[in-house]
Amino acid sequence: MTHRTRGERGSISIWLAVSSFVMMMLVGLAVDLGGQVHAKQRAHNIAAEAARTGGEQVQAAPAIKGEYVAVDAVAGRVSGSLLRQRDALRNLGVSGERPDLGLATTEPAAYVRDLARASEAAELTAAGGLGDFWWVVSAVGVDSPW
Repeated sequence: MTHRTRGERGSISIWLAVSSFVMMMLVGLAVDLGGQVHAKQRAHNIAAEAARTGGEQVQAAPAIKGEYVAVDAVAGRVSGSLLRQRDALRNLGVSGERPDLGLATTEPAAYVRDLARASEAAELTAAGGLGDFWWVVSAVGVDSPW
């Protein structure tokens, strides 16, 4: 049996404390990642169910040919009306107009912020793009603004 010197006394305690800390961190990381995987799986299942429900409302033959998809069946079920996204957003005051260029010299940060908003609005209301999506508008408890 070897005799320990004073400098080695207590070294096992430090090793035990460090390794315990590392093990707790690894267990915490595994639990956290497991929760994230579960949340992603749940979100995927909800999205699949929504797609399946939406698919039941579509007339299959024209959709397969790529001609059109009839969303008026949905509108009829909820007593709503069909409205293109661009029209709905414009009715709500969304505009893709560029901000005044003079703002770029006086307040550059505000100009960039307004330009970003205008760019997003233009993309959402673009003909031949996102603006061509259909909305089913149904007023619940109020008069329809459309």
